[in-house]
Amino acid sequence: MDANQMKEQNPSGKGLTGKITGFFSKIVPPFGRQDEENSAGGTPAPVTELKACISGESFPLEKVNDQVFSMKILGDGLAIRPSSEIIVAPANGVVCNVAESKYALGLEFSNGIQLLIHVGIDTVAMKEMNGKGFKTFVKEGDTVKTGQKLLSFSRSDIRRAGYEDTVMMIVTENKQELPLNFAPYGSVERGTSTVISF
Repeated sequence: MDANQMKEQNPSGKGLTGKITGFFSKIVPPFGRQDEENSAGGTPAPVTELKACISGESFPLEKVNDQVFSMKILGDGLAIRPSSEIIVAPANGVVCNVAESKYALGLEFSNGIQLLIHVGIDTVAMKEMNGKGFKTFVKEGDTVKTGQKLLSFSRSDIRRAGYEDTVMMIVTENKQELPLNFAPYGSVERGTSTVISF
């Protein structure tokens, strides 16, 4: 679906972009809430890099087969052709939101970066399957550590439904306007390979 088709089909903004850009509308204040708990030990160290959220082959966002992502309407980032079915946290952070159909989730980090992890192309249309093929291991408000399992999905279920299983890591908010430095594209291992540094 290209941007114009999306606007025509969803003029109210309640379609794909409306759902995803509204994804962080209920953000849990992640680190402010912990200030009292961490007053003795200091605030969390700023996140300086993001690891791959899944193993596979990373490639530029511009090459994703969906203009919503390739035109960076939602933000800058990268894509990964998965070789596995497990999504992990790319850094220490807080879960901001989990899609009802479990195909996507949002994270916020101590440096103000908000990240959308989106599994598949047009998988928002799989909502009628009530999350079949997806399983989450976290909920909104959970604090997570680098490499912690967030969700799993069935590549075969996504393909049988007629969609691509490409995974996107999209920076939807960059409060400090930090530079995004992308590592060379290619083979990546979840929770180990650095894909973005700040």
